[in-house]
Amino acid sequence: SQTREEAMRSPDQEVIVWMAYFDQSVRGVMRGAPVEFRGVPVGEIADASLDYDPTTHRVRTAVTFNFYPGRLWSRVRKTGVLRPAETQAERLASVNGLINRGLRAQLRTANILTGHYYLALDFFPKAKKAKMDWAHVPPVMPSEPGLFDEMEAKVASIIEKEKLLFVSDVDLPVAGEAPSPSLLAVLQNIDELALDFETFM
Repeated sequence: SQTREEAMRSPDQEVIVWMAYFDQSVRGVMRGAPVEFRGVPVGEIADASLDYDPTTHRVRTAVTFNFYPGRLWSRVRKTGVLRPAETQAERLASVNGLINRGLRAQLRTANILTGHYYLALDFFPKAKKAKMDWAHVPPVMPSEPGLFDEMEAKVASIIEKEKLLFVSDVDLPVAGEAPSPSLLAVLQNIDELALDFETFM
């Protein structure tokens, strides 16, 4: 008899191939890693490679993934609103509607020790407006940067703007005097970064 894993990979199951671009390293993005929609396994990563645009000289990580709609619909209540699209046009309209509501692809850390990632499909209400690129083969889903990428960017921003590596650039207070605006700005940035990390953990 088939195992659960074998059944989920049944060759007669419908497979939709999509991809997403990310501005981060391919390290830790492994073939076979899960694709999850709000915690429900709905696919797996098929490939991860570097994509170079000779016009803009931009290098991005291109992640191709297999989406199995049957896995999602099997977990949706029969009385729910979501239903499998009966036609290709209805399916495109459904996906476009989800994208308009903020559905994005995001690489998330599956294991901090190993550095492996999984692909999450989730809603980001504050995400910038974007559209599914249906003209591309395979179609491209808009993405959001991961939490570690946002934290890394904030650290770089703090170091660049406040020059934390050069203490002499910060006006240290004299005994009895109030902290200078420059020092307060540094402390505020550090505090915000600590809160972000605490939220992530």
